[in-house]
Amino acid sequence: MLDRLIFYSNLLMAIPILPLLYWQGKQAKSAVPDLPPAQNPEGIIRKDSASKALQILSLGESAFAGVGLQQHQKSITGVLAQSLAEQLNQSINWKVIAQSGYNVEQVIKELVPQIPSTKIDLVVIGLGANDTFEIHFPAKWEKDMKALLLAIRKHQPACPIVIAHLPPVHQFPVLSPLLQWFMGKFIKQYHAVNQSIVADVPNTYYIADRIDFDNWSDRLPPKLSKEDLFCDGVHPSEFAHEIWGKEIAAFVIRQDLVIQ
Repeated sequence: MLDRLIFYSNLLMAIPILPLLYWQGKQAKSAVPDLPPAQNPEGIIRKDSASKALQILSLGESAFAGVGLQQHQKSITGVLAQSLAEQLNQSINWKVIAQSGYNVEQVIKELVPQIPSTKIDLVVIGLGANDTFEIHFPAKWEKDMKALLLAIRKHQPACPIVIAHLPPVHQFPVLSPLLQWFMGKFIKQYHAVNQSIVADVPNTYYIADRIDFDNWSDRLPPKLSKEDLFCDGVHPSEFAHEIWGKEIAAFVIRQDLVIQ
């Protein structure tokens, strides 16, 4: 409660600079190139020794749509599937249903109906950036995320649902320091909401570790900088997709969320 009060106090303090934030936001948006999503949003990784294939589905916005990449094999979901296949010695069928620019409400209306009716072993949700850019307050984020989980459950009553790390809006290079600060306040609230939601919804999990590209930059090859983790100042680069996918796989394995 105190954290929420501090959030709204900060918003009140920001009222005098809202015109500047709006102008900077328009400038940042125009600076981001219109990149296509990755191709081939589904695939299979075969392990000859596996008796069956696990079914994995990811649902989300532009990062999970692989914007800026050529192939989904190199995207978050492709890397996640490859990591799980190797570590569990299981064949993995994977599928991505994601759309650049979509917020949670749009995902419910447009993407959830595309979820297959066949049994899925794991659903991963990757959202947050667009709701932040659209200045959706924490109460709306909470309402929409609960509605999303309920909608997914209608298609897949029993499978584990993982809410992936929230995007590091507070570190997007294309945003000014002022916008990073402002957007970061929303992401922090979304983080708290996600923690609360999964505590109340059975078989639902949230990767609560906040993405910190300052730390992730240490994992890059020599001579590459933090900016190399972004392909256009907003969307993750191939390096970031690899790290992000492996982080989700590690969480899934630690929590023992898929039946081997």
